[in-house]
Amino acid sequence: MIKKSVIALAALLIMNVNISEAEDKWEIDIKANLNNAENILTIGTSPDASDGPDGGYDVPALLSGDIRAYLKIEDKQYWKDIKGSDGMSLKTWTFSVESNILRQTVKLKWTTSAIPTDTNLFLMDKVTGKTVDMKNTASIQYKNTGSREFLIEMRIR
Repeated sequence: MIKKSVIALAALLIMNVNISEAEDKWEIDIKANLNNAENILTIGTSPDASDGPDGGYDVPALLSGDIRAYLKIEDKQYWKDIKGSDGMSLKTWTFSVESNILRQTVKLKWTTSAIPTDTNLFLMDKVTGKTVDMKNTASIQYKNTGSREFLIEMRIR
């Protein structure tokens, strides 16, 4: 009986370790749409990534077309930015959305279920100052005026 209890406890501990490791590594896509044009940005964390430019994870942006969305890392433009999951409870990503098609609706959308349970993501529109909880809101939209900058802040509970 004691052997079964020890085995069950060990299994629970192993499962718990795997769950916390899985939440150290996550990614979420943010789709920027304007008319029929779309760019996809990816943010996330991984234990072996760095917070700066990271050739193993970060993907430089090739910008063209009716909508140009990109993450900023040290004044360079990327489509993907994976930061280190080093136990820091606060991480930030800055991105811009640009288009010459004015007065049309730009929509930003993401999958709320892709955000780990112990993580909160907040998206702030730097023009309006409005902030949304990305776990509770799956999209935002605005009228395009040319260029718009956003900030995503990650907080671990």
